[in-house]
Amino acid sequence: MKEKSGIIMVLSGLVLLPIMSGWIGDIARELFNGERISPIDGGLFGIALLVAVLIVLFAYGYSKRLLPPRLISENSNPDHRAVLIAMLSENRGIKLDEKEDLVFDDGTQLPETLNAAISSKLPSFTWQQVLRAAQKHQPELEVIYLIASKNGSGTPESLKIAEKFFTKYFPGKVKIHGYVNGHSNLGCFPNFNLLEDVRLALGNVLRDAKKANYSDKRIMIDCTGGMKTTSIAAAFVTLDRPDLQFQYMGTGADTGSVLAYNLVTQKRYD
Repeated sequence: MKEKSGIIMVLSGLVLLPIMSGWIGDIARELFNGERISPIDGGLFGIALLVAVLIVLFAYGYSKRLLPPRLISENSNPDHRAVLIAMLSENRGIKLDEKEDLVFDDGTQLPETLNAAISSKLPSFTWQQVLRAAQKHQPELEVIYLIASKNGSGTPESLKIAEKFFTKYFPGKVKIHGYVNGHSNLGCFPNFNLLEDVRLALGNVLRDAKKANYSDKRIMIDCTGGMKTTSIAAAFVTLDRPDLQFQYMGTGADTGSVLAYNLVTQKRYD
């Protein structure tokens, strides 16, 4: 809807601009010829000039949003951020035992420390990459926002395990979008297959971070978890926010390495 409104405003401006320019030209010619102009013509001249300038500025600013990225950078050593926004993949490898303790699927206990939990020598589990992503921003990291998927990691059992698991290694820093005090708001969980779903969820989390006084310079989006669509959405929301970056954690021979990206078209004005 915003996109359509913007296009309508640009087209309306293109229609009005020649009219405004005609008024400006006629009145300016009279002024240069030394002719006296009426107060009404003087007022019209000022209004027409102001409207023409505003139309040009709006059209220029809006057109920048339609351009391809003018800046693409990669950084293997990004600055530490206070906020990490991460996608929560479906849980594989971790469960709660009969005592409600976290254990691996084979029944062995989870490591007590973060450094031990990100070791490549442990049994494979899907959330280990998110731990590695968050560990990269220690000790500055203050908040981890986790976005769960509808019908995937957003199930009640999975959310319960996720909250307990990540709080174990980042006590007091974990916020699961749409999950508070054991209660879920299913409308907050995007379908990871739908680009617009993920984009809207990221936008909501970014607004929450802004309300908590975190600027884009202090936020990193991690797109390691989730699906290919979530990675595209992470890139998409950074295009008109020059200070907002996203990162990806390496796998295989690159396990433990991080690469941050910054794609920019035009700075957001709102």
